[in-house]
Amino acid sequence: MSSTLFQQACASWFDRQMRSGLPSRAQTAAYALKQCFNEVTHDAWPSQEWLSDRYAVSTKTIQRGVNDLETASAVTVKGSRRQRKPHRYAPLFLSVDWDSSDNKVRQACPEQQAQAVRQSSLPTPSTTSYPLTSTMIHQIMLRYYALTSSGEPYNIMKRARLEMLVTKKLGHDGSHILAKLHAFDDLCVERLCVAEHYGALTGRLLKAARLAAKYL
Repeated sequence: MSSTLFQQACASWFDRQMRSGLPSRAQTAAYALKQCFNEVTHDAWPSQEWLSDRYAVSTKTIQRGVNDLETASAVTVKGSRRQRKPHRYAPLFLSVDWDSSDNKVRQACPEQQAQAVRQSSLPTPSTTSYPLTSTMIHQIMLRYYALTSSGEPYNIMKRARLEMLVTKKLGHDGSHILAKLHAFDDLCVERLCVAEHYGALTGRLLKAARLAAKYL
């Protein structure tokens, strides 16, 4: 998993909201959420009160801004105040947000493209932007790694060994952290395993994994 790719995608997502004609409250909410998106879970869970205090706006402004984003299909919102837990906000990416990785596929030689496609169930990237699911994003990242790494492609059959390595790097409570991430969305664990396989499991990602598990 590449934090750089995710950060670039989030920046592109935010840029689209700024150019979308949404009211300023929605742009404020978009910026506030972008700063909180977790690189492992690909969502954020700040309370509206926390956002209000941090960005010096009213909770109503944050709430209305988030509602604007949800109506515009820019984010999904999950959660319930009855559970006394903050809502969870996930950006709805378009393929254009991940063009920095797909451009590498377009520019690669035929042999590299063939290797990349074998790592992904996605078709060869087109110039038309379309909505992406979390699984599609994962496939894009696998394809990107296939082009930028000189090592063996990721093999899901080796995931058990990779999980052990990730657990060790997470520390004494690594098993508990992975269990919580798996219960939330197994793609979170898969992202960490892919990162470990390609030597990209940075301290930043480990910190993001610990933080995500803490609030699940």
